[in-house]
Parts: sequence; structure tokens; C-alpha cells
Amino acid sequence: MRFLIACLTLLILSACSGEKPPKEDEVTLFSSDWDSTTALVTDQVTGILKAQESAQELLMALDSLPEAPVTDIKTRLEKELQTLGEASEASFAFVNRWQEGATRLNAIKESGNGTLSASDLKELQQLKQEGQQQAKAWASQLDSARVLFEEARMILE
Repeated sequence: MRFLIACLTLLILSACSGEKPPKEDEVTLFSSDWDSTTALVTDQVTGILKAQESAQELLMALDSLPEAPVTDIKTRLEKELQTLGEASEASFAFVNRWQEGATRLNAIKESGNGTLSASDLKELQQLKQEGQQQAKAWASQLDSARVLFEEARMILE
């Protein structure tokens, strides 16, 4: 009886801990999802850089106007420029991690066996999800910046 319980315990433990590596078609599908997220992250990081340029241009243009009507918008633009600078730093730090993940994924694809270990897949999936979340947060931040920029442009007209 003890032998049977020990065998069943070993069988259950091996079934629970022995995650199967993803099949080759799963790697291809994951790689495609990764590429889509890469495009999303790249678009948002580029958007942050362009927003920083726009904020700086608008601040310079507002400097030519009388101080009283534009003080509030200038203060808000300066704060937005600071926020965008922080987002830019964070995005570049994330992009460095993202590139490391892409390098790992490409090495796995080029190795010829076309399979990801369960641990690699888990780490890359977490990074991909983080990329999607970051891109969504950056998009929201850029939307609010665009509203502020439009307000500043209306003052300049």
C-alpha cells in the first residue's frame, strides 16, 4: 500500500511540475504577438518623444505672448514637459529590457529547435504583458498631453 501511495505521489508531482515546452507553432504564434507588441511599444515611445518636442515648441511660442493670459497654460505645459521627460526615461529603461527579451526570443528561433522552455515562455509572456500595459498607460498620458497642446495652440491663434 505504501508503495502504491509513493508511486501515485511521484506521478502526481511529476505531472504537476513537468510543464511541457511549447510546440513550434506556439513559438511562431508567440513571436507574432511579440512583434505586434513591439510595434505598439515603439509607437508610444515615439509618441512620447514627439510630444516632448511639441511641448517645447509651444512653450517657446507662448513666450512671445503677454504674460497674463498664458501663465496658467505655460505652467501646465512645463509640468507636462517634466512628466513627459520622466515617461521618456522610464520608456527607454523598459525598451532596454524589451530588447533583451527580443534577443532571447530571436536566439531561440534561430537555434533551430524552435521551442521555448516553459520558464523562458513565462518570462517573455510577462514582459510582453508589461509592454502592453506600459503602451496603454503611455497612450493615455499622450492623449492628455494632446488635449493640453490643442488648448495651447488655440491661445496662439
